[in-house]
Amino acid sequence: SSGINAEYGGLGGNDICAGNKLLLSLLWQMMRRYTLSLMRSRTGNPLSEEEIIDWCNSKIRSDKVKNGRSCFKNFRDPSLTNSGALLDIIDIIQPGSIGYDLVLPGDNDENKMDNARYALTMARKVGATVFALPEDIVEGNHKMICLVFARLMKVGLTENPIES
Repeated sequence: SSGINAEYGGLGGNDICAGNKLLLSLLWQMMRRYTLSLMRSRTGNPLSEEEIIDWCNSKIRSDKVKNGRSCFKNFRDPSLTNSGALLDIIDIIQPGSIGYDLVLPGDNDENKMDNARYALTMARKVGATVFALPEDIVEGNHKMICLVFARLMKVGLTENPIES
């Protein structure tokens, strides 16, 4: 854990079984650090959450069809729980990949869960390595939502996204 400037002593197998919060914190830090280290900002530093948000919003605003409809302020934005922004980014990365006729209004938890399942499936289909669960999206887990958008950004910045 010294590579991420975190120190956790006294953790063992029992902590894994018990779901020790320190261990979960370490795993989260490792996933976040790994994901953000895959991409570098113009300054050479790992990307910040603000840079990911700016990239996503600029893509959504510049798309003639989406026209900014799913822009968001931060990863705690309640609008993200219906998966609209995720689906729009995926469709921008791989045009025509999202069947919007399959997307539900997202006005209740069941609709949100179905949209989140679809969004994460399609994120993987376009080449994003995603660790999040649909529950993370619906419950508004901002840390996991950030990682999903970061992975989509990585795919979106690649020359040749996966063909459908």
